[in-house]
Amino acid sequence: MAKDGQSMIRVNSPEYIRLHDTFVGKICSCCGKEVKSLPSCSKCQMASYCSKECQTLDWKEFNHKEMCQHLKVCADLMYNG
Repeated sequence: MAKDGQSMIRVNSPEYIRLHDTFVGKICSCCGKEVKSLPSCSKCQMASYCSKECQTLDWKEFNHKEMCQHLKVCADLMYNG
């Protein structure tokens, strides 16, 4: 449990992270709506959105701003070895 009382996952090093990419780019990261093709976050390329509203909500309310840099590390490991 994190200091703020929220659930968390501790990862000692990014190389231990394994992501299943079956649905990457097919499910909205905010609302979960399944769509064949979604625009992705230009920085991390991991978050995809069905609408500008979902992108804004994820950035402001669901903390994508803080997670983006960590997701970029994961994406780099996943796609670049």
